[in-house]
Amino acid sequence: MREVVNDRRLLVPAGRRLPKNRPHEGSEKTNRDDALRPQKARGSAGMVAELCAAEETHWWYAGLQNLIARIVRMPDCRLPARPAVLDVGCGTGANLRLLGQCLSPAYLGGFDLRRDCVTRARQKCPAAEVYVSDLRAPEMRQRRYDLVLCCDVISSIGLAQCRDGLRAITSRLSPEGMLLVHVPACPRLLGTHDSAVGTVERYRPDDLRSLLDELGLAPQILGYRMSLLFPAVAAVRLGRSCLSKRPNARPRSDLRASGGIGSRVWRAIVAGENLATSRGFRWPIGSSLVAVARRA
Repeated sequence: MREVVNDRRLLVPAGRRLPKNRPHEGSEKTNRDDALRPQKARGSAGMVAELCAAEETHWWYAGLQNLIARIVRMPDCRLPARPAVLDVGCGTGANLRLLGQCLSPAYLGGFDLRRDCVTRARQKCPAAEVYVSDLRAPEMRQRRYDLVLCCDVISSIGLAQCRDGLRAITSRLSPEGMLLVHVPACPRLLGTHDSAVGTVERYRPDDLRSLLDELGLAPQILGYRMSLLFPAVAAVRLGRSCLSKRPNARPRSDLRASGGIGSRVWRAIVAGENLATSRGFRWPIGSSLVAVARRA
């Protein structure tokens, strides 16, 4: 599937096929009907339970939360006292809880398409208003937001289907409001982990830059993360993609809870990388992308 964004093509490399649950382009009527039809929430109950546990224990999620905490405390990303905060695609609530601890917001809200995620997020963050909604047609319960967080949601739906919803959300940013986006990077890494967790697209920096420009936002931060561990991540993902071609191979995620010395080392590496990012260093490659943007 090809989607043109400001004349830049967002492609999966030749020979790579997306998971079958990715929408296909067809007639205008088909695309319109697909956009209006409620999407079945991805992820079984077992997958949601695995995600909930991973958000609490896995080094990758610890690294993401560490980065979010650093960004919202950066002088260049200063927010008003007691901001209004929305977490788009809040999952099981770990980032909601983090934002509540870091910012003491006057309003803390989040939504997710999966009801079981919403239930778990309410348990993790009782002070937040958490509800079921869809990024493609989002329900917003505040007139203005000072911070909107959108972590690994666009990639589970597809950029083309998210545009209208993102426009609606960013139209409610306050004059000094901020959008923080996190997505998987490097289309060549699209593989079995992505299939297992419902990721249908990976992106390049220019894809995010074009999206932000379309939304009327200027990036303060836009770059790669998960860079120091990128060689290891790429080797594992590409190796599993080769193995997945065997008969009866099943998609396998990397969300298994991890511990021990290896996990502590990886956490420390990612935390050091996050520190460098928060001080202005931009990495040349990585398995994820992060962007922070305000009104242009």
